[in-house]
Amino acid sequence: LLHILHCSAKICNRSTKPLNMTILYESLCPDSQVYIKKLWPVYRKYHRCINLHLVPYGKASPSNSAQYGHVCQHGDPECWGNLMHDCAIHSNLNQFEQMKFVSCQMEDLQLTKTKSSTCTRALKIMDNVEHCMGPSGTGNKLQTESSIITKRYSFSEIPAI
Repeated sequence: LLHILHCSAKICNRSTKPLNMTILYESLCPDSQVYIKKLWPVYRKYHRCINLHLVPYGKASPSNSAQYGHVCQHGDPECWGNLMHDCAIHSNLNQFEQMKFVSCQMEDLQLTKTKSSTCTRALKIMDNVEHCMGPSGTGNKLQTESSIITKRYSFSEIPAI
């Protein structure tokens, strides 16, 4: 897909309808990291041609007894990361800024509060994200919505496009 986007730049510039692209990913998935790293330079160049929808949930599953309301493939740190990604994505960022945030977070798989602060501060969304992730925030609702979106697709591997 990335190759097609790169090769179709001339067509894209004349196109009136952008390519709809949904990416199902996980915040601590090595394959998601590799994909986002490859997508970011292409997206930066052709973002006007892509209608991007980022869904940070992947192979997680709902659980009332889990700390974050979901059980994640890579453990609780990934559930925290998915929640944080959802809060950031839904904090009034445009699509380009959403992808910039996810790219910042996925530079490596060290999902730490310090790194998260760096990425959220760069886009001036830190307060919004912290509120969203808090007890009175909408983070768990966003993760439930991401779960519903994810279940609409049939996939065996993450990331799924």
